[in-house]
Amino acid sequence: MKIDQIGVYVHVADKSTGVDSEATYRVNCKPTNKVLTVTQNKGDSSDIHVSKCSTALDQVVPEPVIEQLVAFALDGGNAALFNMASGLSPWAGAPRKHHLLETLKLLEKLMSEGGQEYRVYYTLLGVTDRRCVNLIKEKPVPIEQLLEAPEKVYCQIESMDEITDRFHHEFSLPFILSIRLTTNLPVPRSGHLCIFDLGSPVLDPRATFPDQAHVSRSVQTLYQVASLLGTGTVGDTLPVDKFPLTSFAAEFIGGHAKTLFLFHLANAHRASDDLKNVLDFIRVLQMVRCREVRNYVDHRVTSYYRRFQMYKQSSQDLEDQVSKLTVTLQSYRDETKQLNDSLETQRRAYQEKEAQLHKEAQIATGASVEHAQQVAKLRKHLSKEQELGK
Repeated sequence: MKIDQIGVYVHVADKSTGVDSEATYRVNCKPTNKVLTVTQNKGDSSDIHVSKCSTALDQVVPEPVIEQLVAFALDGGNAALFNMASGLSPWAGAPRKHHLLETLKLLEKLMSEGGQEYRVYYTLLGVTDRRCVNLIKEKPVPIEQLLEAPEKVYCQIESMDEITDRFHHEFSLPFILSIRLTTNLPVPRSGHLCIFDLGSPVLDPRATFPDQAHVSRSVQTLYQVASLLGTGTVGDTLPVDKFPLTSFAAEFIGGHAKTLFLFHLANAHRASDDLKNVLDFIRVLQMVRCREVRNYVDHRVTSYYRRFQMYKQSSQDLEDQVSKLTVTLQSYRDETKQLNDSLETQRRAYQEKEAQLHKEAQIATGASVEHAQQVAKLRKHLSKEQELGK
């Protein structure tokens, strides 16, 4: 078991809007790309150490880091990538989906190269603080189902294209893409790869949210969980089961998982209180440790699974035999029908021939009678002539 900290990566995005002149905070990366510098208008500045920061989106999280995350999930671990923005509105388009698509591409690549057969199940959930929607079936999901029977929201797929095709259009809601990967070789294990799109949540607890079309309360709860775990303080019980997002995400913060957080921060901020909370969130996340443990399946479950597979295969073999016998029986029925049709055709032909011969016989018989009558008349006529000659 390896114990490691949560990886925190920061993308500093250029926000070239009219608020730059009014910005109270400015965010920059130092040349080392390991330190985030936050400068106030009055000149005060502070540094925050991160795993990496960059102004180039495709250089923030190195590909080997994402590859390690995906490989850990394929090896039976719980792995998560959290993606959230601050100071950027609207937050959509290619930047929002960039690392998600890169992760899916690497997952497909490693699965094809590993030489192992995986059963892949996934779900795509749109979430807010108040509700959860299954974006595959387009129906609401009660939070009780996520807590008590989460397997019911998953569906099995044959190709990764079924997942990537879902992201050809934009999502207005924050969402969770959860992929479960199970295999029996070389040992039975079950991995979980989860990608969280948190949108642009507000971490200021004093803020009001009249529309509730976001996950701000949920992310604030995750922030509190990270603070308690990172600082080692004891606090009140947190409502992690109250929100759809936290019921999924809590296990990836301080639990058995390998976790990465990717923050997209505007280089100029006017909402100083919210930025302060985001920066505090970054600090406490790096204090949290996760245990990278593989989810090996109990041998008893494996035994039952093998028996299930055996019975399933036997059932499939019987169904195949029944299907073949049904086809053979239908073939015999078709041949019998063809023979009956052929016999019926011959019978009708014989009947028609018999009727024709009977008709010809009747005609021939009628002609013979007429001929006999004519012969009788001739004989009678000759007899009369002979009598007259005498």
